[in-house]
Amino acid sequence: VDADEREPGHGFVEIVEPNDRAYFKAVLIDVSSDRRQYHVRYVGEDEPLWVDASRARLLPPPRTDAERASFVPRLRDRVEVSFSEDENQVESWWEGEVQQCKGDFFVIAFSEPSESSAREVVERERLRPAYGHVVADFHKLTFPLNSEQKIDVKITEDALGKVAKTAGLFALRLSVAGDNLIAIGHGKSLETARGIIEWHLKKVSDMARKARLAHELQEQLREQQSRLQRGVVCTYAADPSQLGRLIGASRTHLRAAQRLPGIYRVEVRDDGTVIINAETREQADAAWAQLGVVESVLPIDPAVAGFIIGKKGQQIQELERMSGCGMRVSPEGGEVVLWGQQAAVHKARALIEYLVENLEEQRRAEREIAELEGELRNLGVGPERYSFPLRAVGRG
Repeated sequence: VDADEREPGHGFVEIVEPNDRAYFKAVLIDVSSDRRQYHVRYVGEDEPLWVDASRARLLPPPRTDAERASFVPRLRDRVEVSFSEDENQVESWWEGEVQQCKGDFFVIAFSEPSESSAREVVERERLRPAYGHVVADFHKLTFPLNSEQKIDVKITEDALGKVAKTAGLFALRLSVAGDNLIAIGHGKSLETARGIIEWHLKKVSDMARKARLAHELQEQLREQQSRLQRGVVCTYAADPSQLGRLIGASRTHLRAAQRLPGIYRVEVRDDGTVIINAETREQADAAWAQLGVVESVLPIDPAVAGFIIGKKGQQIQELERMSGCGMRVSPEGGEVVLWGQQAAVHKARALIEYLVENLEEQRRAEREIAELEGELRNLGVGPERYSFPLRAVGRG
């Protein structure tokens, strides 16, 4: 007998077959209202059944290895012999008497209904002392469950053993119909347990919610592990100093890469190693192209460097915001250094080129206006004689 099977809450008993004095382990599920019958399910069987309460006894106390090794029965001793069915290794214990002994082998006589004896030679390790038959006497309390509790208790049924152990019960079971919680114990232990069980029923909805969440996460984990066993694993190298930009604020860039078709997992390590698990190499490369941080240099005329930076840096900050790309103007003013995701760098280049081209267009317009003003002055026409605003000339 395993020690944990004798701990409070497990609810194991042994049921005797009266004609054979053979004991079979079973789980105690319920007690009839008159306490004359026990509802049990034999170990290795699926369907429970009702048996006479007088046939049940508690499990014998567990034995240590030393006790097993030192147990040597003598002639006429009553012992119990272990038998296991080949199919499911379910163990039963048959009571008999030692008739002969030789070394570690013993001849055991088993009583039969005809009062004749069947004998068998058995090894010492299959023997244990006969513990007799002291009827296990149990009482029960029933806790009706509402519709929500039925579901929640079923989901958290694995926790009932711990509750029973804490409450000092022999067993705590959900009824076969699932509409009652049945506490089984001895006398006063049931009243002591009542408050613990009532408290458990108040908390069971929260326990069930967490159990559902844990189950969902386990399913997700199994699915992810299954995915990782498929496809290809590709490794890329990123600049460790640029990992923040690669991942993005609140991991936005990383999540976007993970949502791409065929991408199972994207892992970014502190040393800049990026591992992408995908269905195909092409899909992994596509995720890296979106995720990877690149650096690019855009040559500019030093004369427009101040314009790109703007007053107190406002213009370059706006360009960074619009593009999602980091940028700085070189001290000499001859180039803009861009870094970020490839798409962001491309967008930043286009924005700067547009601004510079627009600035040059404005300057050309201003030069044209200045030339026209000069020609008008040469003709003796002053600005005060214009019949339209001078600035309209620059708008073509």
